Amino acid sequence: MSKGKIPASIELADLEGIAQWRERTFCEEKFKARNEVAKKWGQPNWEELVKTLKSRQLPSAPKGKSGRAGTFEVCLSRYNTFATLEKAGLDPQPYLRLEYKLMDEREAPVAKPKGKAMADCAYLKSDYPVRVHVQVVEYGLPTTLRVQVSDGRYGREIRKTLEALAEKDKKNVESERRHTTLWGGIGGILAKEDKTLEDVESGKKKLSSGGLTRLIALAKNLEPEHRNNLHSACLWVSKGDQERAVRWLIEEFKRPKADDQLGVRIWEMAMPVVADDLIELIRNRKYGEERGPICLALAKTRNKQAAGVIASVLAERGVTRWAIQALGMLKAREQGAKVRRYLKDKNPDVRREAKKTLRKMGMPVEIPPPPVHLVKLSRKLPRELEEWSAGVEVDDVRKILGEVGKLVKGFGKAEIAEVVGVAEEMEVEQTRAFRFRVKRNGKAEELWVTLYMDDIDSPDLAIFASAEVVARLEKRVKLE
Repeated sequence: MSKGKIPASIELADLEGIAQWRERTFCEEKFKARNEVAKKWGQPNWEELVKTLKSRQLPSAPKGKSGRAGTFEVCLSRYNTFATLEKAGLDPQPYLRLEYKLMDEREAPVAKPKGKAMADCAYLKSDYPVRVHVQVVEYGLPTTLRVQVSDGRYGREIRKTLEALAEKDKKNVESERRHTTLWGGIGGILAKEDKTLEDVESGKKKLSSGGLTRLIALAKNLEPEHRNNLHSACLWVSKGDQERAVRWLIEEFKRPKADDQLGVRIWEMAMPVVADDLIELIRNRKYGEERGPICLALAKTRNKQAAGVIASVLAERGVTRWAIQALGMLKAREQGAKVRRYLKDKNPDVRREAKKTLRKMGMPVEIPPPPVHLVKLSRKLPRELEEWSAGVEVDDVRKILGEVGKLVKGFGKAEIAEVVGVAEEMEVEQTRAFRFRVKRNGKAEELWVTLYMDDIDSPDLAIFASAEVVARLEKRVKLE
């Protein structure tokens, strides 16, 4: 939905549905969720939106010209279904809410819904109210919809548009069908062994040697985009079959258009007996930056040649950071001088990895100030503080905190270095909080900084300060 005039087909129930969805999804309070919906339609608040809806004078469908209601079916890729309905002029939000329910219920790649799965959507391009019933006949990869339009005139337009979009989506639909067929084959292999997907993914049961043979056979004539499902399945094997599985993955790595996650799978399953094969892959430059995880795999084998082979590719683009990390795993002090060069690399991720690796090697590096301002986040933040927050890169933390330092006294280079030092050592999903006593206009106040490492070197940074500081910070910091 876009800001502006409210289409004739939109009803109050549609907007209430969106508001309720916001309450559940974003944990918003009822009044806030409703006001956010109102703003989307150019209204200052929910009360004004309701008044506008009730005061509308809506035209009726022309007698005898609208035609009879029409029903038709289309098959779409699950990934594109929401966007396709939106492109056809429908309000897709009711379908989205239905899809969440179907996702929870689904027990197979493609399944018939339990009961009648229907979304009542408004058509946003009509001159008078037109409703479209979108029934999910089969949900999954791909998804089949039965569409019924209450108005013949607009029904023909909607059908023409949806069928044209479905034609463009055919390649994705076929890809999803092949994906479903593949997982049907995998399920069949597991069923022969009286095992379920949950059994093997949880590690409760292992795939047999015969099961691994049948899985590898499934890869014959399979497109590269689907082979990654079989690569992941190699993690289900027992220790006795691990060597055969990882050797097959290494052969898969050599194939043209190999899955970009294949190196990670090899790293997960690496063992000393395949070290020579890994060395061969790393030395072959045709595999480019995909050799990065292979460096970690070789380090995992603890082979005597590992440190030297890995150090030989330090300067290769896209491999550097992986190679530095692998040398850290080995604690290869003899390669410390080569790693030290990367403390001044232009890539901040490489600089941080070099620093971590040198510390693992027990070699001297710049030590950040001790985290004396660290506190437990269980403490309640002062109510008077406002929040500024954003997802950033670790390298941005210093710059943003530098802007904070310009707004208050008592938050300088040492305090910033303390926070950055902790950020550089954080693991994924860790949270850290800092409490500082600062001054502004001669008055003492609190400043809090929290970090949540959402992804590798990509923390969510939150700054809690007085309303004036936060307002000025929002003007000073512009994130892309």
